[in-house]
Amino acid sequence: MDLLSSRVNDGICDCCDGSDEYESGTRCPNTCGELGKRTREERRLKLDRQEAGYKRKLEYMSDGESKRAEEHDKLAKLKADIGMLQTELSMLEEAKATAEEPERLAKDEQDKKWEEERQAQQAVERESQAKKGFEALDTNEDNLVSIEELQQRSELDSDGNGEVSKEEELQQRSELDSDGNGEVSKEEAIDYLGGEESLDFDTFYAMAWEKVHEISDFATKDEPGEEDEGIKDEDSDDDDDEEEEEEKDEGVYDEATQALIDAANKAREELDDAKDKKRDLEREIKEAENFLGMDFGRNNEFTALYEKCYEYTDREYTYKLCLFKKSSQRNKNGGSETSLGVWGNWDGPENDRYSRMKYENGEKCWNGPSRSTIVNLQCGAEEKITAAMEPNRCEYLMNFVTSAVCQPVNHSAYHEEL
Repeated sequence: MDLLSSRVNDGICDCCDGSDEYESGTRCPNTCGELGKRTREERRLKLDRQEAGYKRKLEYMSDGESKRAEEHDKLAKLKADIGMLQTELSMLEEAKATAEEPERLAKDEQDKKWEEERQAQQAVERESQAKKGFEALDTNEDNLVSIEELQQRSELDSDGNGEVSKEEELQQRSELDSDGNGEVSKEEAIDYLGGEESLDFDTFYAMAWEKVHEISDFATKDEPGEEDEGIKDEDSDDDDDEEEEEEKDEGVYDEATQALIDAANKAREELDDAKDKKRDLEREIKEAENFLGMDFGRNNEFTALYEKCYEYTDREYTYKLCLFKKSSQRNKNGGSETSLGVWGNWDGPENDRYSRMKYENGEKCWNGPSRSTIVNLQCGAEEKITAAMEPNRCEYLMNFVTSAVCQPVNHSAYHEEL
C-alpha cells in the first residue's frame, strides 16, 4: 500500500498494522488478520458464484447445441410435411371441383323447380285476386262487368254531381290520360276497357285486370267490417314477394340433391382443414427459421434464455425484460406497458461482444426519439435484473445477471496474501 508522505505519522492509522504511525505516538490496533479474513471470504464467495455460474453455463451450452440440432431436424421435417401437404392440397382442390359441379347442377334444377312452383302459385293468387275484383264490380251478378256497373262507383264521379256518366267512367284517373292533356276523354276510357261495353271474367282478366288492379280500392266491395280484397297495392305485392323469397330460402332439397350438397360440403371442409394445416406449418417453419437465425453466443450459451422474461420493480415502475424479444415498463400501481424497445443486436465491445444487449425502436417519446434499452450482462449463478434506470431521456439501462456470461475460474490468480 502506497501513502503520501503527509499521511505518515499524522496520527491517523491508515495501515491495518499501524506501521504508518511509527513515530507519532499513536497506538494503532492490528486489524490485518480480520481484514484479510473478510477479504478472502468475499473473494471466495465471488469465485464460488463464478464457478457455479460457469458450471451452469456449460449446461446452457450443451442444451443450446441440442436445441439447435432439434430445431434443424424439426425444420427439415416441417418442410417435408408441407411438401406432402401441397400434393394433398392439389388433390383436394380437384376433389372439391368434382363434387361441386353435380351439386351446382342439382341445386340449379331444384331452384328452377321451386321458381316454377312459385310462379304457378303467383298465377293462382293473381287469378284469385282478379276473381274477387271482378265479383266486386259485377253488382248484378250476371258474370259481366258493364259500364252501368262502373257508374255505380261513386269514386269515379269526377264532377261531384253524385252520378258517374259514361264520359266520367274512368276519367278521374289522371294516369289514364294517354295524350297528356290533363283529362281522360271518353275515347281514352273506352280504350282502357279494351273498346268493350262489358267484359266477362276471362276477358276481364286477360284484358283489363292488369290496369284495373293498379287503382287502389277500385274493385273492392263496400261491405261493413270487411277489408278490401279485390285490389292489392304495390306494397302488398312487395310483401308477398318477400314472403315467397323466405319460403324459397326455407325450402328443403330432395334427398338426392342434399346428398350431393353434403358431399360437396365435406370436400370443402377437407380442403379448408388442409389449408389451415398448411398455414400452421408455414408459421412453424418461420418460427424455426427465425430461431436458427438468432445469434445465441459463441457456443449457443444464450439459447436457454430465449424469450424468457424477468421483472424488476423500483419505487415507481416495474421493468420487464424478455430476452431476445422486448423490454418494457409499467407503473407499479397499474396501467398499460410502455415499450422500451424490441430486440436489436449485441452491443458489447469488440473483445467482449456478448456482454451487452441493445433493444431499440420502442414507443416514441413525446417530442423525442423512440425509446431504447441497453442491458449490461454480469456473471451470476441465477438470472435476474439487479438495476433499471433512465440515465438519459428515452434511453434506459438495465443490469442483468446471468450464468451465460460466466468464465472459468482461474484458481492460480487466487492468493491468500492477507
